[in-house]
Amino acid sequence: MASRNRLMDQSVLHVRKAKPAAESQVMTGTTARRAVVLLVLIGLILFLYLAEISQLNTTAFDIQELERQYRQLQEANRELERQIAELESPAYVLEFARQNGFVPVYDADPLYIEWAEPQE
Repeated sequence: MASRNRLMDQSVLHVRKAKPAAESQVMTGTTARRAVVLLVLIGLILFLYLAEISQLNTTAFDIQELERQYRQLQEANRELERQIAELESPAYVLEFARQNGFVPVYDADPLYIEWAEPQE
């Protein structure tokens, strides 16, 4: 039987004995404060990271919106330039003058208004 006990002692894993409650590692106040500070710092870093990502996405959206408005204004500007060119054309000016009662002057002798200095 002695050989059997020796065999069992060699093949069985040794289990540590449980420490008494007084000797077990209990989280002390200092350790708890450090853990809370660490968690708060990690939370703050994550919050700042998410805020930065959110701001970056908002800025990218604003840039896209401003580029869209810029393209619309360019198109409106091209249309206005086309209208100006049309309104400044000699054919349009002549037609506008006729519609508003202007007639060509064929008199060879133009009349001039002379300015006389006031007498003192």
